Amino acid sequence: MNATAIHPIRTEEDYRAALARIREIFHASDDSPEADELEVLTILVHDHERRTISIDPSDPVEEIRFTMDRLNLRPRDQSRTWGPAPEWPRSLVLVGR
Repeated sequence: MNATAIHPIRTEEDYRAALARIREIFHASDDSPEADELEVLTILVHDHERRTISIDPSDPVEEIRFTMDRLNLRPRDQSRTWGPAPEWPRSLVLVGR
């Protein structure tokens, strides 16, 4: 895909070509034809992704649990983030109450 072939993204092939071209011209100098092309392509890709990719909203408690698991944290470790408090309010949050 090049500047003369910019068109709406209708297929997966169009989408992949647009992403490949964005990678090629990502560091284009300001005020260059490539910078203008980059701006148009990113708008097209953003619009395509908004229309075709569905991301369900996440549960905040699940996000906390996921992050804690990833960082190998225990509920007790949350006192550094949430401040000193009795243990039971943190436990209630983590069980979804």
